[in-house]
Formats: sequence, structure tokens, C-alpha cells
Amino acid sequence: MAAEFILAYTERYQAKRLHSWPFGHATRTDFILQTFTVTQQQQEFFYREDYIEPYQSPTSLHYALAIDSLYFSYPDQPDSLRNINLTIKPGERVGLIGPNGAGKTTLFLTICGILKPTRARVMLLFGKPVVAGEFRPEIGLVFQNPDDQLFSPSVWDDVAFGPENMGLPTVEVEQRVQEALSLTGVE
Repeated sequence: MAAEFILAYTERYQAKRLHSWPFGHATRTDFILQTFTVTQQQQEFFYREDYIEPYQSPTSLHYALAIDSLYFSYPDQPDSLRNINLTIKPGERVGLIGPNGAGKTTLFLTICGILKPTRARVMLLFGKPVVAGEFRPEIGLVFQNPDDQLFSPSVWDDVAFGPENMGLPTVEVEQRVQEALSLTGVE
């Protein structure tokens, strides 16, 4: 029952908001319409009716993230991202799903400023333009494979890496690491 609800809901959502969002050879419709089961609480959390609305230009409202006509391609490759239009309001929860190679990581690396788009009309994060190579402390990106992100000999060193490279004093680095480890139950 839950899966049928989600599929019907996703079709409406896709038609209203994500119609022009192709990733490589797959379109959003191809891979978002997957059968899976969630609880009623999860449905209410992720699929709220008030978030369904037609796409609007990112300049017309205040968004946590606004992307208009984003394109990206790796050197000597066809576009990995083509004409991406996405707006996310503050507090909105969005799940991006798709098969391997669809462009999910590329999109996030572009949003983080790690990759520079081939072209984009607007790319704003909390009202500020996204600039490739500029540090964005409000974004956290966790890769699927821990081997791609854990590189220090200890968890403490991995957690300290970010604050240390921000140039924070040793006392503040230690405080932040201890707080992060405590919050996550890794002490």
C-alpha cells in the first residue's frame, strides 16, 4: 500500500516539478519511480503536499538552494548534467535517487563548489552565488564508500581534519572534535 502511494505521488511530483531534469541518458522519471516500502511516518516526513508546486525562477523567491539551467561536463565528455533546474526551500527535505552514473555525485560536487559548471544561469546557496573552489561551511557531503573519505589513522584525526584546515586554534579544534564525537555517540 505504501509503495503504491509513493509511486502515484512521485508521478504527480515529477510531472509538476522535475519534468525538465535529465541526468545523462536517464531521465528523472526513469529512476525515481521505484517500488519501495516506507512507513506512514516516513511518507509524512518526505512527501508533504505543501512542497509540490510548479517550478519557479530562482530569482522570484528565497531558497536554500536555487539552480537554473545548470550544465556540467567532464573534459572531452558529453554533458553529465544537462539543463538542471532545482529549487529547495529552507527546511525542505529532498531525496535524490538514481542509478550509478546518473549524475548525483556530480551535481553535489557542483553545488559544493568543488566542480565548476560548464554553464548555469543561476546557482545560489542561501542567497550567495556558488563559486568553484570557494569553501562552503554550510554544506556537508558524505560519500557512499567510507574508503573514499576516511583517510587518517584514527576517527579523531578524520574529524579534526576539517577544523584544522579551516585554521582554527588547537583548543577550538579539540572542542569541536569532542562535541562532534559526543553528538554521534563515537567517544
